[in-house]
Amino acid sequence: LAQTKNSQSVATLLVLLNSQNKQAAASLAGTSEKGGQLRASYLLYWEAIKLCKKLGYKKFDFDGIADEAYRVAKIMQGATFFKRGFRGKEVTYLGSYIKFYPPILKFLFNLITKISY
Repeated sequence: LAQTKNSQSVATLLVLLNSQNKQAAASLAGTSEKGGQLRASYLLYWEAIKLCKKLGYKKFDFDGIADEAYRVAKIMQGATFFKRGFRGKEVTYLGSYIKFYPPILKFLFNLITKISY
């Protein structure tokens, strides 16, 4: 799905459909700066939900939300707020783990993580 304004794409959303289980999963949502100001992705999600419901799909997965165990970018916090607004069931999967063999790799990873946030 794509949302346009003045012939320019301002938001996109890829929805994957599983016809056997009647489940839909939203993935790869994106907005331009203008699309963010217009909240164009909200409309795309709404239209995707309506279309999936019309096609008989029973579940709609919004994809991931921010994990409170990690620092996340501000944009992910906004997306998490939006997704939680639908009051759906949150599912937690096994987390990711990193094992550092040489101690210098752990030091570099922590240093880069601090710089990037």
